[in-house]
Formats: sequence, structure tokens, C-alpha cells
Amino acid sequence: PDLPDFTIPFGKAKIWREGTDVTIVSFGIGMTYALEAADKLAADAMATLAFATIIITLIAELFMPQLMRWVINPGYWSDDQAHRQKFDLAVLLTRISMPYLPFMAIVAHLSGVLNARGRFIFSAFAPTLLNLCMLAAVLPQKNPDAAAFAASIGILAAGASQCALLWWGIRRTGAQVHFVLPRLTPEIKQLIGLAIPGAIAASAPMRSSAITDCARWASNAAMKPEPAPISSTFSCRWTFSSCSSRASTRGSSMCCPPGSGTWVS
Repeated sequence: PDLPDFTIPFGKAKIWREGTDVTIVSFGIGMTYALEAADKLAADAMATLAFATIIITLIAELFMPQLMRWVINPGYWSDDQAHRQKFDLAVLLTRISMPYLPFMAIVAHLSGVLNARGRFIFSAFAPTLLNLCMLAAVLPQKNPDAAAFAASIGILAAGASQCALLWWGIRRTGAQVHFVLPRLTPEIKQLIGLAIPGAIAASAPMRSSAITDCARWASNAAMKPEPAPISSTFSCRWTFSSCSSRASTRGSSMCCPPGSGTWVS
């Protein structure tokens, strides 16, 4: 109705459910403080998560050869020159792509903030950026080694692109999530306490796979046969004499002239 007292004093209101006879419009000022507290908690959580993953990344970069040999892929290292080159290449490529971990952690956190505000398209499109960046890096390459290096660099570019996309989405929603220094506040402690059981449960398949790999490697190492010593028989025919010499190596002395005998295993 067109009445003087029908105007809502604080501006436009969002009607969640329109009544059949009357629509009651209410506004609680506590919602403002709740959103501010949620944004502050999101900023502190992002800082703590980024700090923790950066520390993990630095440790992994320093000890990547040991992690690759004993944790990531037990038994992959070998004294053989060809296998050693593959091992060194795997270590190098993992070191290049390892900084994707902080990007991925921040992207997962910002996705949760956006989902809580009803914005799903940004977090849904973020994985596509990983595929696009890797394809753009790998397709122009002409050999497998160059493609592997390009793919590792493409992973880093994808992480930065995903963070930029979700940060832009955060700004679009009006959320006041800023970069702050990590602080171990009571709220963060409570959040960590809630996250640890979920992380343990989510990592169960990875722990099972790691245990299986370790058991397979230990079994293969235990059943690996020892190289048998070389034992051969050299026999020959000569005009005035014949001889047979059993030796452990071909470099032993023989009574036959060169070219007059054959080796028999």
C-alpha cells in the first residue's frame, strides 16, 4: 500500500519469505558484528595456514632427496647410473613444484569462505586453471624432459592464478579478509583442535598407500638374490696337447694359445 509509514528506514530489505497476510521485516545489528568476527577469524586462519605450509615447504625443499628415497617413493633410489639420473630428476621436479602447497592451502581456505557466503562459481572454476596452465606450459615443448620442467613451472603458475581468482571473488562478496601476521589466538587453537581429527581421517588412504609401498620395498629388498660368482670352463684343442682350465675370471692364466679355445658357462 502507498502509505507514509510503509517506508523502511534503513533502505532496501531482502525478503526471505513473503507472508500471505503480512510480511514482517526485521534487522538485527548483531549480524554486522558476526560478519566482522567471521572475517577476522578467516584472516587469522589464512595467515596460520600459510605460515605452517611455508615452513613445511622449506623443510621439504632442504631434505627432498631423503624424503624421496625413504618417504615419498621408498626403493626408488639406486646405485645404477640410469636409475640415479631418474632419481635426481624426480627430486628436482618435486622441488620446483613443492611451493604449490601453500597456494593450494590458501585456495582451499578461501573456497570455504566463498562457499559460506553462497558463492560457488569461483571455487568450482579454480581446478580448471590448473589444467589450463599445465596444458599451456606442456604443449609447446618438443621433448619429454622439457615438458616435465614446463609442467612443474605450470603448477606454480596455476597456484598463483587460483589464489588471485579466489581473492578477487572474496573482494566481490564484500568480505573483509586481509593479510595479517599469524597469531595463535584462542579461536585459532580451537580451530586447530577441530581440524586435526578431520586431517587424520582424510589422510587414511595416503597412510595406507605409504605403508603398502614400504612393505613392498622391504619385501623386494629381502628377496633380492645375491649375484652369483662367475665360474667358467675354458677348453681347447692343440696339436700336441689339450688342456682344461677352470677359473673364476677370464683373466686367469691358460695353457691354450689365444684363439684356440672357447668359453663354456
